[in-house]
Amino acid sequence: MLKNSQTQIQKTAQILTQGFIDDPSFAFIFGENANKFQALNAVFELLATDAMERGEIITAPSEQGVCIWYPAEVEIFNEQFEQRVAEIISTASHFCGW
Repeated sequence: MLKNSQTQIQKTAQILTQGFIDDPSFAFIFGENANKFQALNAVFELLATDAMERGEIITAPSEQGVCIWYPAEVEIFNEQFEQRVAEIISTASHFCGW
């Protein structure tokens, strides 16, 4: 684990962005937008921030992968998460010019 939470959030977002940049679902959402990498990274930063606040971030050795995990007692889809989804939509819209 990284000691600084902001550093961990940024590193988590970078790892997830690299892993999902060519994923068909994100290709559908972002298309061939020139800002696709920045938009996806910003989205993952928001998700990683939520995980730091309410769950856990688990990083594989040598940063080969990362997992955002919520314990069973965490209500994932609550009002806070709905607000986070609104931020994600706004952020993606900003980068993609929707």
